[in-house]
Amino acid sequence: CNQCVMHSTKCTHTRKVKSQQAEVMRILESKSIKYELIDISVGGAVRDEMRSKSGNPTAIPPQIFNEDQYCGVRRTDSRRGI
Repeated sequence: CNQCVMHSTKCTHTRKVKSQQAEVMRILESKSIKYELIDISVGGAVRDEMRSKSGNPTAIPPQIFNEDQYCGVRRTDSRRGI
């Protein structure tokens, strides 16, 4: 990553989103990848930008970008060990 950016939210109402955000951060940190954390809960414009860049009008955090290139996220299921 040249400039890795992770969109997240501090105000989540689901454990699933919170868990996925924490897992992505753990993975990035375990690989010593520096990243900027952007909280989309600060305003609709930040959320709209994340959705526009990802090409998904209903995207929710976590979402990862390398500069302006969308990298997506890998959905995991800890119950299956994936």
